[in-house]
Amino acid sequence: MHIIETLDKLTRAIEAAQVEAIEGTPLADMTERQICQMETIADLKNPGAGELAKTFKVSKPSVTAIIDRFELKGLVRRVAEDQDRRTMHIHLTHKGEKLVAQHREIHRKIGEQLISPLSTEETILFQKLLEKILNQHI
Repeated sequence: MHIIETLDKLTRAIEAAQVEAIEGTPLADMTERQICQMETIADLKNPGAGELAKTFKVSKPSVTAIIDRFELKGLVRRVAEDQDRRTMHIHLTHKGEKLVAQHREIHRKIGEQLISPLSTEETILFQKLLEKILNQHI
């Protein structure tokens, strides 16, 4: 089998597993992009709008619209900085933290399914190869 066909099958299998795992959870009401944005907010630990604009590669007004939508869903809240009340930081709410945790748990389970047929040595090699690819291209 050609590498492109293998990658295509792998991508479809991962997407199908994720769709199935998300079904019936609060994640089902969100796009994959929105879920990734929520995870980025969690990883950046209370970022400002400028930091999010740079990370998401969008304008500050676009970040405002994204945050507005998340705020309406009760996933984030804006918190003014103590020194400069004009500067806002984005904090995940408990609901937002729970959503991110659910998504990460889904990925953990998919990862376990993916490597289940591999030996310990194969798993280590697979991880090293994936890291090499990601460090080079993404």
